[in-house]
Amino acid sequence: MNAQYLLYVILLAGSLTFGLEALLMGLGGRLASVYKWRRERSLELAAIIGLLIVGSSIFISATLNLAPIYLCALIPALTAATGRIMCLLKVNPRRTLVQPEFCPEEDVKSALRKRGFDRLIKEKDKN
Repeated sequence: MNAQYLLYVILLAGSLTFGLEALLMGLGGRLASVYKWRRERSLELAAIIGLLIVGSSIFISATLNLAPIYLCALIPALTAATGRIMCLLKVNPRRTLVQPEFCPEEDVKSALRKRGFDRLIKEKDKN
């Protein structure tokens, strides 16, 4: 196997890392809070972005007939460019708000009684 093809395989295997790095750069480090409930979706998006970064750098280096060192230099440059583009486009997925459950007054009073705050219940009943 040619050493250049081995380099391609290694870079394609690490494409998820480049995609995660581009996402972190583009979202300003808010990846964990933005995709808290949809981790699978964020990993899919990172894998797609990483494959695009590595694939485009392989395509550019093969088209221009560049040495492998330039291929390795293209990947961080394309990762930074992708992160900058995501930052400028403000790629922010929709967030879902969780509505708090309604707690009836009887439950609140029973919880206060259990903890020994009967005085608070009596003060509220007076007002």
